Amino acid sequence: MENRNFYEILGVSHDATESEIKRAYRKLAIKFHPDKNNGSKKYINRFLEVAAAYEVLSDAKKRKEYNALLLSSKGNISNDVFEVYKRSFNGFSSLFNDIYNDFVGFYNKKDILKKKKGGDIKLTTDITLHQAAFGTKKTIEYDAFRKCTLCNGSGAIYEKDKSLCPSCAGVGIIEYEHGFFKVQRICRECEGDGFIIKNPCHNCNGDGRVKKKIKKTFKIPPGIESKSSLRISNKGNVGIRGGKAGDLYLYINVLEHEFFKRNGNDINCEVPISFTKAALGGVISVPTLNGEKKIKIRAGTQSGERIEIKGEGIIGKNNKRGSQFVKLIVTTPQNLTEKEISLFRELEKSGRI
Repeated sequence: MENRNFYEILGVSHDATESEIKRAYRKLAIKFHPDKNNGSKKYINRFLEVAAAYEVLSDAKKRKEYNALLLSSKGNISNDVFEVYKRSFNGFSSLFNDIYNDFVGFYNKKDILKKKKGGDIKLTTDITLHQAAFGTKKTIEYDAFRKCTLCNGSGAIYEKDKSLCPSCAGVGIIEYEHGFFKVQRICRECEGDGFIIKNPCHNCNGDGRVKKKIKKTFKIPPGIESKSSLRISNKGNVGIRGGKAGDLYLYINVLEHEFFKRNGNDINCEVPISFTKAALGGVISVPTLNGEKKIKIRAGTQSGERIEIKGEGIIGKNNKRGSQFVKLIVTTPQNLTEKEISLFRELEKSGRI
């Protein structure tokens, strides 16, 4: 960033009149005010640069001292106008620190409330391929923050121990005027709660929540895939003193099957068939997720051929089941008898195999 003095920040000349300085300040303060820029820290800094410049140049004594500082430094003032301001006008440096912190604090109120919100709970469970295909129920035990029953989540056992914050009158926000504007900040005494707890609940130490063992049964829908998750809103940890609860996520791990391999909503498998069955064709029994199923194979089937069994896959989002694809593996006979060897010799002579 270029070196900029207070005159340059306001966009006025060194001999600007008081009214010109005020007019420039008003215009820039409106432009950079955090209310117009969603509390962006970038604009908070720009706003405070403008405010610091105006605070000095609108005061005849401070302006004279600042002009002397500019003259002695030959205009080469540090990039950080706040550091210059602190060194030159130390009595006012805390004011701008406070204003900066107030702005940042107010526009981070959502972050403060987010901290009071309960955290998410993340669980993982293993299921079989069959359970993934048809759905199942899983009962899981886990730790979670739940509302303190002794104080009913308020952080104070008795209502008399909980009173409105005297600093903000229960609003959680302090408002005061600075220049042409009203500045709001989070109340530091109650941290935005709006109330003070004199005697915190001894069961939860004033948090309004305690850790408990939870046992819950989850319904896992059919067709779920590995590494996917189920989200249950507002069933995570409860927040501090009535803060919103987080969410609960159940991550699914589908175990590998020794025979079936999943491919989306389809199932793949390999089935061995005899040399003679491949040559002559016929009916074979194939395992499916629904049990054994008879399928017909053609005569002259080659090893590696695939047969599709429609409707024997896994249910998809469109409520239709995929297919099962059976890869046929022709096995070569071993430990042949003399008679079998003789028969194969005859077949070999025919030139057909």
